[in-house]
Amino acid sequence: MKRTIVARGIATAAAAGLLTVTLTGCFANPLEMITGGSDDGAIPSGADELIEGITGGGVDIEFGSMPDNFPAEVPVVSDDVLQSTSINSDDGSGMMVVVSDPRGFDELVQQVRGDFSGWDEVMWTEMGELVNGTFTLDESLTVQVGVAEASEGEDTTVSYMVFLGE
Repeated sequence: MKRTIVARGIATAAAAGLLTVTLTGCFANPLEMITGGSDDGAIPSGADELIEGITGGGVDIEFGSMPDNFPAEVPVVSDDVLQSTSINSDDGSGMMVVVSDPRGFDELVQQVRGDFSGWDEVMWTEMGELVNGTFTLDESLTVQVGVAEASEGEDTTVSYMVFLGE
């Protein structure tokens, strides 16, 4: 039962993360023509409602800062936060944080592996320019980390999807 909740949480956060990245301007936004932009231009109008409808809970999208309730136990390679998303639903709460770091891909992969060495490793996958790992500290905290190799002239990005249990 606990694995089902974690799996559902991972799927929900992944969907919300994909929507967040797509709808906040990291990629071309197909809904912008339909919804129009927000007054400050940070989030397309209706994007937060769309994510809330999919996840069944409240959502906060921030740029440049960590979520207020980000667990201190989760090691992060950089404080250069590109964006963060917090989701609270009936199934639990979670967040996604994407950071940027000027160091190389291999160095950051090694750091992530070392940072989570005291955690239980659930999964580790290396797919060329992308590495993903899932770690649990206990039943109340699961983190999925992704390191994406940078394009020439850009920083490496590291994403953290944090799932808070009961």
